[in-house]
Amino acid sequence: MQTKSEKEKRANSLVSRLLEDIRARNLQVGDPFYTTIQASEFLGVSCSQANRALQTLEEIKIITRAQKKGARIASIPDKNSIYIQDWAYPFEG
Repeated sequence: MQTKSEKEKRANSLVSRLLEDIRARNLQVGDPFYTTIQASEFLGVSCSQANRALQTLEEIKIITRAQKKGARIASIPDKNSIYIQDWAYPFEG
């Protein structure tokens, strides 16, 4: 069983990987982003873990999400300005 600290590290890692992907693909504001299923496949995790990582990006206003419209980039993160550990939420499981 994972400790809370281990779960937070895992959550941070998933959000960080999504942020790095945004930068690596040079996505711009308004560009489409992963669905939960696509994020799950990209990250190699369950849909619930991928969804939580996407929710975190939405909470910190990096993406917007709308039912049947998908996710879009809302702002481009500066690599040095976001401290993911402050936004971590442990995943269930």
